[in-house]
Formats: sequence, structure tokens, C-alpha cells
Amino acid sequence: NMPNVISGLISKSDGSPAMGAILTVYDVNGIPVRALKTNKLGQFLSVTSLSSGQYRIEVESQDAEFNPVSINLTGQVMAPLEIGEKGDRASS
Repeated sequence: NMPNVISGLISKSDGSPAMGAILTVYDVNGIPVRALKTNKLGQFLSVTSLSSGQYRIEVESQDAEFNPVSINLTGQVMAPLEIGEKGDRASS
């Protein structure tokens, strides 16, 4: 595992994977530096390392809403992120 590589799992409130969700990684100036997409298991991986520093990850999905996630990269190997759906939505 390389340092400063972002990976993880995105899941919906019912525990199912958020497939095909788009993650945009923004640097401290609000500039998008990576765009990632989850696979059918809800997993994502940035292939290349990012520079050390603060980042914000925003997740877009057609059928779920997610809060932005802030991360701080320090040149260490990152544990996989687990991003769950925002709040509990009433069942329709």
C-alpha cells in the first residue's frame, strides 16, 4: 500500500453498496483534484498518491445522499474510508 492513496467503501442506509457513486476530491482551495467512481461493491480507489494536506470528499449518487468527508493526508498509508448515507430516510 502506498501512502496518501484514498480507498474505501460507500454504503447506503440499508447497508447495500452505493454502486456507481461519483467521489470528487477537493483540495484546501476547493479545486477538484480527483474524480473516482465506485464499483458494483461500492468500493473506490485512487490509483495515484495525493500530496499531503487537507482534502474534502464529496459523494454524488443517484439514489442516496452523503455528507462531505474531510481527510488529512500526512504521508502515511491511509486506512480505507467508510462512508455511509446521510441520516435515515423514511421508507416510502
